[in-house]
Amino acid sequence: MNNQLCVPYSCPRDVEFLGSPDPGIRTGTKEELMLRTAIEIDYTTQEEEMARYAKALGHPVRIRILKLLADRACCYNGDLTEEIPMAQSTISQHLKALKGSRSHPGEILPPKIKYCINKENWKHAQSLFKGLLK
Repeated sequence: MNNQLCVPYSCPRDVEFLGSPDPGIRTGTKEELMLRTAIEIDYTTQEEEMARYAKALGHPVRIRILKLLADRACCYNGDLTEEIPMAQSTISQHLKALKGSRSHPGEILPPKIKYCINKENWKHAQSLFKGLLK
């Protein structure tokens, strides 16, 4: 047998896999099959920033958290659990996702972390999406 791997549903119609009549089998080396596109795509900084913000906004709880933070100067994780009926650990995971988007910084004052919206980054995100949603 040759050094080819096969992946269903992504090959030319004239290829067969181990005698299978399934025309949707693609063959190639492991490296060739792992490529998602034939060419590498270069994304702009703006596209990457928008994707990061979109990912952060990708859950209703995160949107609720941002709304709550927008109405206050800052708050602690415990304050959010009083407003959102979820476990503190769940809210912490959502805050971690928001922090990864740079939409808000956290200030660590042991044993608590204070969360605030980074107004500069938030305005930047708004301008990015305003341009997209014209």
